[in-house]
Amino acid sequence: MEATTCQILIGETEGTMVGQVRVDQWSELEGEISVGVVSGFRGAGAGYRVLELAVRQIFATTRLSRIHPYIQAQNLASILAFEEAGFQKTGPEMVKGKRAAHYIRERNG
Repeated sequence: MEATTCQILIGETEGTMVGQVRVDQWSELEGEISVGVVSGFRGAGAGYRVLELAVRQIFATTRLSRIHPYIQAQNLASILAFEEAGFQKTGPEMVKGKRAAHYIRERNG
C-alpha cells in the first residue's frame, strides 16, 4: 500500500536520541508502524518504551484506529518489543519477498 501521510517521532532521554518510530498512514483509519533503536540502547527495553509512547501519541493526534508492523521473522527483539507494547500477532506475511511477522494494535485494544 502507498502511504498518504508519514510521521516520524523521535524518542530521547536527557537530550540523547534513543530511537525513532515511523508511521505511514495508508488511509484515514489504518497505517504501518516501524521502530529503530540506537545500538547503545538495545536490550534495555527502550524499543518497548519508545513504541508505547509513540502509539499513544499517534492515537491521540490522528484518526487511525489500527496500526500494523511487519517484522522480519528473525528479529526477535523487535517482535518482543511490539508484543510488550500491546500488539497482537495476526500471522505471517510475505513482504518484499521476505517472511515477516504481521502484528496489529487497535485504538481500543
